[in-house]
Amino acid sequence: MSTPSGNQGVQGAQGAQGAQGFLNPMSPLSAAAAAAVASPVHIATLDELLSSHSALVAKEEADTATLAQVVSVNRDTLRTTLFSWASNGFPNIYVVMSIPLNLSPVCSDGVTRNCYDYIEWLTSITVPDIVSGIQSRLTDIEASYSIVGTTFRIHVSRAK
Repeated sequence: MSTPSGNQGVQGAQGAQGAQGFLNPMSPLSAAAAAAVASPVHIATLDELLSSHSALVAKEEADTATLAQVVSVNRDTLRTTLFSWASNGFPNIYVVMSIPLNLSPVCSDGVTRNCYDYIEWLTSITVPDIVSGIQSRLTDIEASYSIVGTTFRIHVSRAK
């Protein structure tokens, strides 16, 4: 086995001790190598993880409380927006509720969910069942939903 020599040898320009080598104190590589060896990068502390998880749980609890207003929608709240719909001439697919959610890439239980699944996870009710609950309280009005980004919307149209 031969030892590298010349330009790439230990003392050559590109060798460990050469002008561009990582052991040469004047080499740009030596500063980075020394920093990496001298100070390992901090990964996390238990307090950081607990704080992060607590913040995530708090966001999910806030979303659960907001969605509870849709699951058991207040008659007066919905009537107000329905009268606005009437004053606008009953346009189709009129948004009567718009609920922005704080969906994180990974939920507090470690599962990745899309917005549809997130709503079902927080409410323990399927999205169609939420809309059916609203529909059951309306006459001659058709309720529907959409999810745009992380916003859950309930809309109404005249029943056909």
